[in-house]
Amino acid sequence: MRSAASEIDVHNVNEQEEMKVLLNRHKTMAVVGCSRDPRKPANYVPKYMKEHGYRIVPVNPNASEILGEKSYPSLLKIPTLSQSRSRS
Repeated sequence: MRSAASEIDVHNVNEQEEMKVLLNRHKTMAVVGCSRDPRKPANYVPKYMKEHGYRIVPVNPNASEILGEKSYPSLLKIPTLSQSRSRS
């Protein structure tokens, strides 16, 4: 008989594997709510990702630049997302 704990462990392993696949496949990520405040996870997590080879696209309506990258006020304002969305 399986316990609830073993089912949760299997679920977590599956999620971790999915996350690894996504992170290896996609090297650009929009960070909605990216922060200029280095004390916040919304700043130091994307900073870490950028330092490890990912392209970060900050999304924050209150900032023009974060982590040396142009910040966009919404996902729809990111040029490549807007262009690909209008083609579909």
